[in-house]
Amino acid sequence: MMSFWRRLMIAWIGSLFLLPVYAQSKEAIDTFGTGKNSNSILGNINSFHKKYQTFFEEKLGFDLDLIGNPSLFNKVGEWIGTPYRYRGSSRRGINCSSFVSMLYSYLYNIELKGSSRDIFKDNVVPIPKDSLQESDLIFFKIRKKNISHVGIYLGNNKFAHATRGKGVIVSDLGEEYYKKYFYS
Repeated sequence: MMSFWRRLMIAWIGSLFLLPVYAQSKEAIDTFGTGKNSNSILGNINSFHKKYQTFFEEKLGFDLDLIGNPSLFNKVGEWIGTPYRYRGSSRRGINCSSFVSMLYSYLYNIELKGSSRDIFKDNVVPIPKDSLQESDLIFFKIRKKNISHVGIYLGNNKFAHATRGKGVIVSDLGEEYYKKYFYS
């Protein structure tokens, strides 16, 4: 099985052909309300443990010592509970495509634009569900058999996404609803 870092490098090299890669300015990152621009993919694991340990370890069953990208979990933890807002891209409200776009911009300096359907059509090579790895984007066909929702895979069959009813949450791919509509 390919490691997270090797997949990230392959994705980054592939993005040179598929996606424009930008060195985001602090102002661009602040558009999404992150308040900082991280130059480190690993981030600060100590602040992660203090702030979100109970949520990710006890409620969701993650072993934080074994995760590949602490900054991903830290950033997801910061956004949990943010309300949903159609075309939103701030802490006042965010939609699913803006949420994953903000994460990829913050963590990998990769810009994803448009709706979940646009992101899928312009940037994605589908992979089977059993090959998912931490930080892979996952897509759902909920409305009219078209891609209409996107989230980011965390591991342990869990993914983070912005939902209309509950805002930014972590859900399980094993739930009947997500099993029914999962696409890639």
